[in-house]
Amino acid sequence: MAVTRIKFKGTSSIGVFIMATDSYAIVPPDTPGKIIRAIRENLEVDVVKSLIGESRLVGVLSAGNPKGLLVPYYTLDEELDALKKYLGVKVSRVPGKMTAIGNLVLANEKACLISPELGDDAATVIEETLDVTVQRGTIAGLPIVGSSGVATSKGVVVHPQSTSNELKTLEKLFGISVDVGTVNGGMPYVRIGLVANTVGALVGEDTTGPEIQNLINILDIG
Repeated sequence: MAVTRIKFKGTSSIGVFIMATDSYAIVPPDTPGKIIRAIRENLEVDVVKSLIGESRLVGVLSAGNPKGLLVPYYTLDEELDALKKYLGVKVSRVPGKMTAIGNLVLANEKACLISPELGDDAATVIEETLDVTVQRGTIAGLPIVGSSGVATSKGVVVHPQSTSNELKTLEKLFGISVDVGTVNGGMPYVRIGLVANTVGALVGEDTTGPEIQNLINILDIG
């Protein structure tokens, strides 16, 4: 299936633990085999096991696209080296006190929306690592743009309370269709319960049929 419901160790907040692009996925070392198989089958990417800053919260602490990966400043040298080796892309630490990179960065292969709370040094690193146009902005008036949206090269799904101006800004920045959606039975922070690329998606087990159909339409899956 292009879209599959899963739980990660009992929770439907799968995006907290998993991040994926069109080229790779990263999961904690203790990820069950059935989750890894679901990622490979639905997203058709290689899966790398790693901690980030000795944490299992891979989806919260990282963001990226097929050209690069962003991690917090306290990522261990051995973690950084291993990720560079196995992913084959540029991996950079984002400077500054904001460390939940996955919550603050919304990116695909073309563009990137970042939180207004990230500084100029962070913005420069993000732009150079992902090789994309970077712009600051909000989603639903919130600075946590990474957890409030999911972007692929086919579509962008965002928080249901996003304003019309925000949607227009996102469409101009990414150059693709943008619309609102939810996961896990009404959760507005879509990244928490959705891991997607241009091939397919994994959603939290509590995501309803209508929510899945909406995600399929917006992200042009299948």
